[in-house]
Amino acid sequence: MKKFFKKYLNKLLDIEQGELKPVLLLLFFSFFLGISVVTYDIGSSTMFLEFYDQNRISEAFLVSGLLGVVSTLIFAYFQKRIPFSILARITLILVLVTIIVFTFLLQRFPDIHKLRYLVFASLGSINALTLLCFYGIIGRAFNLRNEKRLTGTVDQGQLFATVIAFFVVFLIPESVPVVDYFYFSVGAMIVSFSLYILFIRRHSTEKLLTINKAEELEASPGFRQLFSNKYIRLLAQLSLVSVIILQFMEFSFFSAGLEAYKEVSADGRVYVNDIDLAKFLAGYGTVLTLFNMIFQLVGADRIINTIGVKLSLFILPVLLGIFSILTALVGGFFGDTKYDALLGINETFILFFIFVCLSKIFLQTCIESFEEPIYKNFFLPINSRIRHDVQTKVEGVFRQFAVVVAAGFLILFGVLSFKLIYFSVALIIAVCIYTYVIVKLYTEYRSTLQDTLTAQRGRQDFRDDSNDKSVQAILLQELKTDSGTRIITTLKMTERLDPALLEKSVHLYTNHASERVRRYVFNKIEESKLLSASHELKEIIRKKEIPIETKALAEHALLNLNDVEKMLTSPGQILKLSRSKDPVDKELAVKLIRNNFNEEMARQLFDLLRESNPRVRKSALLTAGTIKLTQYWMLLIENLSLPSFANFASAGLEYIGEKVIPTLDLAFYKTGQNLQTKIRIIQVYSKIGGEHAIEVLWNKINYPDRKVVSEALLALRNLAYIAKGDRASKIKQLLIQEIALCSWKIAALDEIKEQINPTPLYQALLEEIEENDENIYMLLSLIYHQGSVKLVEENIKSRTVEGVLYAIELLDVFVDDELKPMLVPLLDQISLSEKILKLQESFPRESYDEITILYHLINKDYNEINRWTKACAIHKLLLMKKVKVNDTLIANLFNPDKLIREVTAKLIHTNDPDAYHVLCQRIPERHKKELDALIVSSKMVSWKTDMFEKVTFLKSIPVFLNISGALLALLADHIEEMHHKAGEVLYKDSLNGANPVSIVYSGMISLSHADGLIEGTYGSKYVLGDELILDTDVMNYTVTATEDTIIFKIDKDRFFDIVSSHYVLSRAVIPALNNELEEAYIKNELVVK
Repeated sequence: MKKFFKKYLNKLLDIEQGELKPVLLLLFFSFFLGISVVTYDIGSSTMFLEFYDQNRISEAFLVSGLLGVVSTLIFAYFQKRIPFSILARITLILVLVTIIVFTFLLQRFPDIHKLRYLVFASLGSINALTLLCFYGIIGRAFNLRNEKRLTGTVDQGQLFATVIAFFVVFLIPESVPVVDYFYFSVGAMIVSFSLYILFIRRHSTEKLLTINKAEELEASPGFRQLFSNKYIRLLAQLSLVSVIILQFMEFSFFSAGLEAYKEVSADGRVYVNDIDLAKFLAGYGTVLTLFNMIFQLVGADRIINTIGVKLSLFILPVLLGIFSILTALVGGFFGDTKYDALLGINETFILFFIFVCLSKIFLQTCIESFEEPIYKNFFLPINSRIRHDVQTKVEGVFRQFAVVVAAGFLILFGVLSFKLIYFSVALIIAVCIYTYVIVKLYTEYRSTLQDTLTAQRGRQDFRDDSNDKSVQAILLQELKTDSGTRIITTLKMTERLDPALLEKSVHLYTNHASERVRRYVFNKIEESKLLSASHELKEIIRKKEIPIETKALAEHALLNLNDVEKMLTSPGQILKLSRSKDPVDKELAVKLIRNNFNEEMARQLFDLLRESNPRVRKSALLTAGTIKLTQYWMLLIENLSLPSFANFASAGLEYIGEKVIPTLDLAFYKTGQNLQTKIRIIQVYSKIGGEHAIEVLWNKINYPDRKVVSEALLALRNLAYIAKGDRASKIKQLLIQEIALCSWKIAALDEIKEQINPTPLYQALLEEIEENDENIYMLLSLIYHQGSVKLVEENIKSRTVEGVLYAIELLDVFVDDELKPMLVPLLDQISLSEKILKLQESFPRESYDEITILYHLINKDYNEINRWTKACAIHKLLLMKKVKVNDTLIANLFNPDKLIREVTAKLIHTNDPDAYHVLCQRIPERHKKELDALIVSSKMVSWKTDMFEKVTFLKSIPVFLNISGALLALLADHIEEMHHKAGEVLYKDSLNGANPVSIVYSGMISLSHADGLIEGTYGSKYVLGDELILDTDVMNYTVTATEDTIIFKIDKDRFFDIVSSHYVLSRAVIPALNNELEEAYIKNELVVK
């Protein structure tokens, strides 16, 4: 139940794994912050309006604006000088103390009118400071992609709180004085502050806790510099006009409210009924906020997506213009005051008041639904280093300054004795100015987008880790850390997955802060006989500031390398070592040959390349690569198909360089060459790089196997290749095919009718569509600049309306017009039915019923639908009643793919057991026995888990949670299922890196020390042995089955071979394994020797 509730919350709040707790804390933080501000707003507004007439409202706005300018200027000043967590804490404390002091003073001195004036005037600065804290926390607690996605989620907490607060005030009995509302504000602010402290303690980030003062000050432009930029100046102008319109509307609303709640006492005195006014403000606030929230949830996003950014900005001026004209007409005909000293009560005033209230509702809704989200988007093209500072100054300081300007106009109109109706006329003029600024700003926005893309193109680091989608890039990214455990684990994985990268990077950590890292690195230099590190070791020993322990390690490593150098002078000794029966001697000989090769040793290296000892053979493969003799090349290529040696053979071929490419290409087209070797060859091309590599990769894009084409295109992308001329046309053709295929799958997703209770098929199709999306971005980056495409991809993946809108605006700037009608519906954040409808215009497709679409999925080419999706479609038929055994199912019973064969056999046996037995007589005996073991209950045949269940089970393990079923099926192909009785020992005394990765499918196992002390007991989904990366890694545990247990085992070499061959798999496994080991090391739960 708990797991279901957590999953439901994740989906409801649009959050990813690990975000639930911090997002819930921020949600409650914003909720109580909203209650505090709303109750303060109602209380202060009511108490002010009770004693002051409309002439003093504009004056109060002026004071409020000045206080806001001062407070936000101070906030902006300290934002660049102290960590934001401290600044937010101080700000929230000051706001809390201010509300407490005001509450105390209002209770003690309720008749001091100037106190009420000050409390009302402080509302603007309190609101501005809390908002700056709130959005500042979100902006620094998450990266840009997650910030944009989660801001809306957390914002809903504040909206919901506003509705509740208004509604509660509306229900408060009339006997409760308005001044007591401030107690609610104080209580809510205390809870909000407590939640903030809790969030900082548990989920703080480096951006919240630290600050680079010099860098921040350098990146922070002054106001003069800021407004010299035309684009920022226009942003400020829009903010200015928007605030003036809002303040005019607030003034009209408050003034009309004062008129509406004026009453005449028995003695003829005119007074304001403060209780009724407070009730009205609360009730009106409830209606306004509810309307706003419902409109944002239901209509706003759809409208923006349908008509676009530019037209959405015109909704506000059009609606407000219409209502302002109507309000002016109504006020002119029926009057704009309720009470006149000569005429008495004007009953028709209510019409004018209703139009003022409606105008405010639509203005507020348009601002929050259209202007604010789009306005935030307008900040995205600004340099990320100064974006937060610019937003603080424009939305904080300048917005408060705009309040002062608006108040100045209101005071001027008061001096000129403007009637209330004239403010509606003034709003019409302001709306015209607003429209003009929008046109200018949007034009400049488009120009700025173009400048942003140009700046992206000007950068020189497009082959950095974040842009390169390769295993090497993931390893390099994981090495960018201060964590010693993470560095050591990554270096071990680098030795397994990319030995060439290890030799290039290991010496970079000789002077690392962690003693564990230094010790590991020096040991690795000694073990690898890395003579190239000798100079660096000498430099470490020479420097006085290096710690004694580090020098001692360096001296020991250097001494060992010096001994190796001495041995190089004796070729006879090297030959003698190479003929030794001891693998340690042979491994040393291989490393010596690498540094002192001659013709005599050529034959010996041939023998060592066929050596049965894995360590010797791996070293020989690297040595053969560094020697670069053609006679070894075919041996290196042959080893690409062997899981234990593929990565070392790949590293050897990388060492050879461009010269080996023709030989690799011959091997690629060799008859009977397996797919895995072809993919490996393509990855070697990518590592070698250069014009020759690009040419042979380009020749692969017409290859009949889609997996090969995708790998070739990914390699071209990683080499930052941009197609021109006819080649660009070919890529566009592939892009259109990819969009068409994705469009077909989106329609299929709708036709299988699984949105409510999805089966594995629904998830499989989503994974296929996600893979198509990745391919689309990859193809786009081959014809347009990678930086531009990456910017679009990041914003699309933010899954926010603002992010998607910005991405589509960017696409509109650089993508060819012919592609836009296809790309935009595919990437836009619209409903499934709308997406299908829009894509039908470019890719017409007839609709299918549920059964028909399932058979289409089963029968489609493997280049279009992968094996896992086909298996899921057959499994969906299995869940249906009385499916006819037809030719399609019979054909798949003979499918060479075990996964599809097994699930088809289950379907046939379930619906027609006799047909199953008849058909099984025609399939190979080995396959028949396997199927009978899965399907037919018999004591003679031991029960086994089918492939479909294995994949489904793997998907439930946290480390594989976000991996597609198609990739997990590759792992499932190599699972060995082992059944162990209770008390059976799986491993005695020690585990090492040569042992398989073992996953508990069912039952329980215990890990115990030599003295019998149990380290822990683990059940289903526990992964054993994944932390032992190298063969030399050891854990001194005895592993015992405490009850009847089924273990899934995957050969360690095979596991890492599959991981290294698939970028998506390595992107999930490498960081997850690092996280697991880092956490275990911190808790002292795991000791790997």
